[in-house]
Amino acid sequence: MPPVHFRLLLVTDRHLVRGFSLSTVLSQAIMAGVPAIQLRERDLSTGELLPLAQDIFVPTAFRSPWSGGSLGPID
Repeated sequence: MPPVHFRLLLVTDRHLVRGFSLSTVLSQAIMAGVPAIQLRERDLSTGELLPLAQDIFVPTAFRSPWSGGSLGPID
């Protein structure tokens, strides 16, 4: 698959969504045309980040023509 060069990338910060769930905000962002999301919650451990990623993946995956994940530079 050829690389995709996004002009817009949404980087998460769950502390800024105030009163909304992160999955709701991300679903709305995708519906508004955001082509890529990076789940980046720097204060969470891997054990805390994984359930959050699982919580937002299903509601957002089917709203985007692209879906997938990256585990870092080695994947």
